[in-house]
Amino acid sequence: MELGGILDVLDKKTILVTVFVEKILRVQPNVKKLYLLVRATDNMSALQRFNTEVVAKDLFKVLKEKYHTKLQNFLSEKVILVPGDITCENLGVKDSCLKEDMWRDVEVVVNSAASTDFYERYDVSLDLNTFGAKFVLDFAKKCINIKLLLHVSTAYVSGEKSGMIHETPCYLGQILDIKYEKMILEDRLKELEYHNANEEAIKMAMKDLGTQRANHCGWPNTYVFTKALGEMVLHQFKGDIPLVILRPTIITSTYKEPFPGWIEGIRTIDSFIVGYGKGRLKCFPADPECVYDVVPADMVVNAMIAAIMANTDQTSSETIYHIGSSVSNPLKYTIIQKCTYLYFTQHPWTKKDRKSIIVRECKVLKSMASFHRYITLRYLLPLQVLIVVNVILCQAFAGTCKNIERKINLVLRLVKLYQPYLFSTSLYHDINTEKLRNMVRESKHDDVAFYFDPKIIDWEDYFLHTHIPGVPVFHVRIITSFASDLKPKKRIIKNFRSKVRDALHFAIEAKIVYVYVAPILQRKALITTSYFVSSSLEQLGLTLPLIRSSTSLHCTISKSLFHLLLRDAIISYTVRTNGSPTQENYCRLGKTKLEGQHLFGAGYMIFSSSKHD
Repeated sequence: MELGGILDVLDKKTILVTVFVEKILRVQPNVKKLYLLVRATDNMSALQRFNTEVVAKDLFKVLKEKYHTKLQNFLSEKVILVPGDITCENLGVKDSCLKEDMWRDVEVVVNSAASTDFYERYDVSLDLNTFGAKFVLDFAKKCINIKLLLHVSTAYVSGEKSGMIHETPCYLGQILDIKYEKMILEDRLKELEYHNANEEAIKMAMKDLGTQRANHCGWPNTYVFTKALGEMVLHQFKGDIPLVILRPTIITSTYKEPFPGWIEGIRTIDSFIVGYGKGRLKCFPADPECVYDVVPADMVVNAMIAAIMANTDQTSSETIYHIGSSVSNPLKYTIIQKCTYLYFTQHPWTKKDRKSIIVRECKVLKSMASFHRYITLRYLLPLQVLIVVNVILCQAFAGTCKNIERKINLVLRLVKLYQPYLFSTSLYHDINTEKLRNMVRESKHDDVAFYFDPKIIDWEDYFLHTHIPGVPVFHVRIITSFASDLKPKKRIIKNFRSKVRDALHFAIEAKIVYVYVAPILQRKALITTSYFVSSSLEQLGLTLPLIRSSTSLHCTISKSLFHLLLRDAIISYTVRTNGSPTQENYCRLGKTKLEGQHLFGAGYMIFSSSKHD
């Protein structure tokens, strides 16, 4: 099939778009109109959002340099802002005259609106990703000159399938019924309303419902599940509308245009890069030989425009394009690991005190089982020790325990969400996309301006000199970092040593005789603690005998935590009551030999008393 040039196809066209405005305006200023749907209640709100959330971005700096003060006039001439809502009938457009103009003029409709949150509320995700797609289709059918509907989906609508994934449609009815999903959602909302659930409870219930339904039907998260439902709806109801579905994989920063390294916000892979650069990412669950399918954002936009060129004026059809790199130029995790280590050793980020953050090679955990073992030994067991200490010290660490437990649970939940992509064996076949590339190559000019062949990318060079330097440092929301704020060995000692010291002072002075902590289970051993403190330092014994495990309760507590805390407390108390800690006092308090062992022995300490007063 012979095709006209891409610029000729875009010339004098009227397009309803939600993204890629900058590219079209930059390469084809003769485009007739771009209707840009903006979620807003009125024209003023739409204009404000457009100026602050679109034009003000660095993405538009090339156009700003080209048009200078005339940019606003150019934009107002080419871009028509449409206040509306994709989740409503007729896209929420209230202006009847504007609707009539759009139905008369629009020839190409591009929909890339989506909620990409893996853990989104089920009602929100269904409204936007599934029913929103249906509303866009219904609107396109009313456009009398419609030539194409381009729907941007995701390659991961394939669910948890492995191996080679082909560019084939998702069919409604094979395992899913959209009416049934809607009924489940409505029933759950009615149930929550009946029980007078508050907004937070409804929010969490909707999030959990989305994950449950996705997992039940074979998808890893709410996002890809509802995007798959959206594709199924389009396939079932498209009628005679020419439909193109674009399925990009993991989108990363721009390769070349409008300049290298631009990205909006923090993407999936960037969360790990930021966590590593900040010195927080100590381990990473991944298969070193796993292929990560990523594609730069500008290549996705170019593929969208090329798809419009190739499919405009075609008969009723449905064409699917995978936009990725796993087949043509696979990227292995080892390359990402190597590049992040090299970059941050050569260009370390700095802390607030301007000291460089030192990074070390990340520990790769090759299975989820090894990851869970690591988390258990490194964080969960120390947390259990802290819980014991919290009980001993009358809930002095209650807030800390809850905070750390919450963060550990967050990490585990997020790792579970990302697990399908960390150990994925899927490869995304792109034979349709390769045909599209060949069509573009026929025009040398288009091939230069609308590149989207990942084979031209040197991944090491791209990550070292383009992507990682472009990852924003400020306003970062790290969605996961396996070691972030979960360092009981150092951080808790640093932040709470004084609090524990004061609590122990109080315990000694208040003549607390005995504290018994309820049993907890740790490696099939019942661990309890028997902690004896007499009414004065003299009565403390200084020759506390060790009670043998066969005759009394005992507790082994990690030396790295409670050992240091109690030692500091006793020495500090001695200074406060007896003056400077002389060598004699220090030896009496900190190193008294008991049956050939030190009170603070290597590895563990055992507090006990054979005499319970």
